[in-house]
Amino acid sequence: MIEKFNFYDIYGNLLPGISLITLIWIPFGLVEGSWPTHELSSALASLVLSYFVGHLIQIFATSAVPADVKFSPLLRRYPSDFILDPEDKMLTLKIKNRLAEAVKKIFSPLDLEVTNPGKNITDEISAQRNDAFRQARATLLKSDSKSYAQQFEGLYAMMRGLAITFWFGCFYYLGWAGSYCHQDFLQWIARSLLIGGLVAAVVLGFISNSINVSRGDEAQKNKKRKVHIERVAGLLFTLVALSSGALIGWRKAMTPAQAIAFFFFGLGAFLCAVRCYGAYTFFTKEFARAVWSDFLNLQISPAEPHEKQAGKK
Repeated sequence: MIEKFNFYDIYGNLLPGISLITLIWIPFGLVEGSWPTHELSSALASLVLSYFVGHLIQIFATSAVPADVKFSPLLRRYPSDFILDPEDKMLTLKIKNRLAEAVKKIFSPLDLEVTNPGKNITDEISAQRNDAFRQARATLLKSDSKSYAQQFEGLYAMMRGLAITFWFGCFYYLGWAGSYCHQDFLQWIARSLLIGGLVAAVVLGFISNSINVSRGDEAQKNKKRKVHIERVAGLLFTLVALSSGALIGWRKAMTPAQAIAFFFFGLGAFLCAVRCYGAYTFFTKEFARAVWSDFLNLQISPAEPHEKQAGKK
């Protein structure tokens, strides 16, 4: 377990987990003055819990914040695919042509079709590009060559996890702020949203997992349906965060100043979620560009690492 703990685990799992636990704990600290202890055993337990929570965040975030982008009613494409379009400027045309040659030579019969305009890209072409990207990524990992791709992968996972964390934190804090209004019917609504939202989200999760996604027109329809279901589940979890914050807040003695503070905390968390999502989309593209560029560099000078090792001997 320790040997496999890497850059991705720290950025993608541990940091989002710590962030979510911190956001949940802050209201208790402000209202009750109950802050975590500084004992080593407590700190280690918090790190283990944060790592576990981070995994749960990523499981949900992968579905709620997919990396692929909608290009047509039936076609969603990943950055590793659409940055190869002639219209995209992340890679030059010369690099794209050389990439296409290298892929066709090594991973034949896969063809990147980099001269094909984005509007003409079909599901089959997109699938071939994705297959080639996975092969290129596997080649880089086996070669042990230095690459920034792993760092970008960890960074986009971190930003995706933080975007989800701050999104839920936003509504969690708004729930705390709204709990200052002690109305019986509001408490009934909050309990209903909490129970109903959890049950409905779990049911939608099972439905989503049962949808078969493969290639073809029908598969694209299923994929679109799956995305819609998972987004609805995300909205339900948002209502759960709102209602849980309200239900907890109603049990605490809160001052008007604290309620106002939680309202602005919610707005701040929303802005953080928007910024993190923007950074996530940026790093997904940088990850794709790093893999393609490093793969091409490896094909241009594959013998260089061996020559260096021979020189050392």
